[in-house]
Amino acid sequence: MKFRPSLYLILIISMFLTIQGCQMRPPQPQLNPLQIEAMQTRTFNVDKRVAFNAVVTVFQNLGYIVSQANFNTGFITAQSPKNTNFFGNTNSVKTTAFITETYDHKSKIRINFVTNNMFSGNKGQVTVNDTAVENAQSYINAFNKIRQQIFVSTGMNPVSPNSKTPTQTQTQNQIPEVSIND
Repeated sequence: MKFRPSLYLILIISMFLTIQGCQMRPPQPQLNPLQIEAMQTRTFNVDKRVAFNAVVTVFQNLGYIVSQANFNTGFITAQSPKNTNFFGNTNSVKTTAFITETYDHKSKIRINFVTNNMFSGNKGQVTVNDTAVENAQSYINAFNKIRQQIFVSTGMNPVSPNSKTPTQTQTQNQIPEVSIND
């Protein structure tokens, strides 16, 4: 057998590239409960009825199926249509919203998104994996749509001039899990 240096060089380079491609991502920073609540909550200058109707309308406009909406409790549950691939794996997004009226007649809305993945095994077993969405941009997009819906319904800007919204730097280093398009 003849020694071929070019063949060994190609083999060494391909092994190096394979090893480099297997690098793991650094772990994402964990959010504490107060950071999660701040990301998922906004206050609007409208009464509870207007806010409640806006959230239901936005969920429906995004294609979610509203399974429960109770004005008295302020609780709304909805789920996106399920997407099933060739292998039988199913993905969907579940969401809940909780709307309360504050002492100064404003509405506080908290939204929670959870990705739901169902995997079918080769012997009939099903594995379900629910993961809370901690991507701030998903919540920013949802609240922007709610703000727009309130504006369309009432003709007024529902956000206080002094209300805080997350900046782009606060949303960096997040892995997008849910996309709510503008």
